[in-house]
Amino acid sequence: MSSTFTLVTAVLLVMGPIAESGFSAPPNPVLDLCFIKAKFGFDITVPAQETGLLTEVFVSQGQTVKQGELLAKIDDAQPKMQLEVAQHQRDKAEKEYNDEIRVEYAKASRDVAKKELNKNEEVNRRIPGSIPAIEIDRLKLKVKEADLQVKKVTTIDKELAELEVSVKQAEVDAAEKAIERRQVLARFDGIVEDIFVQPGEWVQAGQPILHLINMDELVVKGRVDARTYNPADVFAKPVTLDVDLPGGTVSVKGKITYVGSVETRLGLEVHATVKNDKGLLRDGLPCKMTIYITP
Repeated sequence: MSSTFTLVTAVLLVMGPIAESGFSAPPNPVLDLCFIKAKFGFDITVPAQETGLLTEVFVSQGQTVKQGELLAKIDDAQPKMQLEVAQHQRDKAEKEYNDEIRVEYAKASRDVAKKELNKNEEVNRRIPGSIPAIEIDRLKLKVKEADLQVKKVTTIDKELAELEVSVKQAEVDAAEKAIERRQVLARFDGIVEDIFVQPGEWVQAGQPILHLINMDELVVKGRVDARTYNPADVFAKPVTLDVDLPGGTVSVKGKITYVGSVETRLGLEVHATVKNDKGLLRDGLPCKMTIYITP
């Protein structure tokens, strides 16, 4: 009995450290070769939206710009003339829509026709047959025509005039849009990295005008060993980047924001997002990234 107890105790003592080591957390991964990139959608070539003569470039290479800032302009003389014509035509259509003179005239003509009919019918009542029936019918038809004219100018003509105003306003909007499309604007706050054309050059729709990049928030890409770490081990974990710069090594903190779902021989791809508050980091820089799985 004593020998059996001793054997069991010895086995437990041996298995204890093995079991404990089997469930210990993996070490914090250190990725020695990572690269800094601009965030998706914040490193773009800004194209021309219309074909035409590039008349002005308002920025220079390396200049910081704000979202919505005018960077360059394509000749917009023709759409400006079209806008002026469209505005005049719209104003004319609005005046015709608001014109009440035709309505007043139609109603006045109807009143006159009714009075003329009533007068002739009164004469016939006093002296039967003095006004021929054909004349009375003609006067009734005239009153009917006047009623229909009033209805036309107050409903059908009004609706057509309103539609004409809408059509002319659409032409104004189209001309304004054509002018807007000839303005090359900054899609976001950033830096003009490069300019590809000069004022006086002819550009095609879709042709790149300049390269715009935002470096305020960056993505660091690397890979972790899929045999050691599960995606849940590293996702949303804090990181520290060590970047070698001419003035020395700079450390920047961030967080894992993406873990790939496809395993390759190089491991699982991970992305960390970091703030570039001091503006020291640049697109394409290599760096070392430490992921803090455990505090």
